[in-house]
Amino acid sequence: MNFSYKTMGNVLKAFLVVEVVITGLLVITAFFYTYAYPIYENILIFDQALSSLNQIVWVLLIIFYLIWIFKVHVDLKRLNPYYRIKPGGALARIMIPLYNLYGMWNIYSTMGYYFKGYPALESLGRKLIKLLPIYYFLYIGTRFLERLIMEVVIINVNLILAYYVLDFISIISMLYVTKTIMQAFNIIEADYETYLKEEEELPKWAIE
Repeated sequence: MNFSYKTMGNVLKAFLVVEVVITGLLVITAFFYTYAYPIYENILIFDQALSSLNQIVWVLLIIFYLIWIFKVHVDLKRLNPYYRIKPGGALARIMIPLYNLYGMWNIYSTMGYYFKGYPALESLGRKLIKLLPIYYFLYIGTRFLERLIMEVVIINVNLILAYYVLDFISIISMLYVTKTIMQAFNIIEADYETYLKEEEELPKWAIE
């Protein structure tokens, strides 16, 4: 079985790695801005270029992520027509304001418990469920700090540093979540190929 998510998943992972590097460097420049401004003045142009690059990569990440999560749910529906979340429903859970506070959690918890229900995927399902609170609250916290920074009149340098640190950890957690989901699909694909070769009973995840 060829999964439609795979190519976009690899692109997303690559961009997440790039974003980890960029946000890590922004943490360093923010640290100098906060605690060693004379040093920061020497890297100001580099920091500005890095911030511009970060904005471009972040926009691309959002686009790739939305395509990827849609394709993941297309594949889940192909595997199991009774899977609870449709591809369009997954996008709605992410893109609709306020509803996405519930939707983000619902998408990954549903997927985690789905994986957990089958022996070959149980460990990855448990891992996804454990990662979910970390990823969710880091994401919410980062977006809250971002909004706070945009609305304050006086710049709080400590707030900016806290935002970049939180954003850095959030991107790392997102990378782990993405890799966990892709690992689960790799196992499903291997099981399906074994079934085709040996003509055994179709794995449970494909029929329940």
